[in-house]
Amino acid sequence: RLEFACQVEGQVVHAKTPPHRTDIGEGLTGKADLLEEVARLYGYDNIPATRLSVELPPQRGNPVQELEDRLRTSLVRLGMQEVITYRLTSPEREARLLAEPDVSYIRLQNPISPDRNVMRRSLLASVLEILERNVRLRERLAMFEIGPVFIPRPDQALPAEPHHLAFAMTGKSATASWDRPAGASMDFFDLKGIVEGLLDSLHIEDVRFEPAAHPYYHPGKCARILAGENTLGVIGELHPLVKERYDLGALPVIAGELETGILRSVTPAWYETRNVPVFPPVLEDIAIIIDEDT
Repeated sequence: RLEFACQVEGQVVHAKTPPHRTDIGEGLTGKADLLEEVARLYGYDNIPATRLSVELPPQRGNPVQELEDRLRTSLVRLGMQEVITYRLTSPEREARLLAEPDVSYIRLQNPISPDRNVMRRSLLASVLEILERNVRLRERLAMFEIGPVFIPRPDQALPAEPHHLAFAMTGKSATASWDRPAGASMDFFDLKGIVEGLLDSLHIEDVRFEPAAHPYYHPGKCARILAGENTLGVIGELHPLVKERYDLGALPVIAGELETGILRSVTPAWYETRNVPVFPPVLEDIAIIIDEDT
């Protein structure tokens, strides 16, 4: 009935597919496809229901991965681009940001190259390197990365590996388009708005920004982010002396770093949802003025 050429030899059926059935595979896949055709014609309702021979394993979530996926989705929607950098670096690379020559590192005995011989201590330093390499190519850059840093612990063989979220932005606040010229350069409030949108997507409450002083950032243009009594991280405009150590152009660089472990601890497992609007949203409303005769 399906135009297969069949030949029966005892308990074995040899079937040759017709030319138009290119969906039938070969080997074990082809056998499964043929069994499916038999079951379909025989009738699924005529096949008795049985349990699987092996029980399904219990479904366990991965809260760390789930939160990081939510962070990535929210930040991309807010106009940022994810980058992925090496976890290996060198003290000289990070010294441009940290400026602490006596910082201890996890050192590799067999590094892949001389300039990547330690495990990174700063995620922001890695993101600033990518920003530095691309600042001449585009008039607007907004990057983020999620990943671990490696902090040595003198009393333990393995380092602490907290996961951080780092931001770095520079350039125009909006690219030029047909209806508007390029906007002013991005400043502290551009990143503050992105952080507010990110925390709002996680339904974190009691968020506030307080003035802070930090060696990475410009005095008076730096704030720490709190949720209740928990400090999530620090954002601000890169300090001019720190910026001089990078080739980042003349426009301000706004950066920040949050600790995802603390973010996870203040993200509620349950939250209230808003009703779906009855009417569809109006995203654009264009009025064209023409002569009445036309």
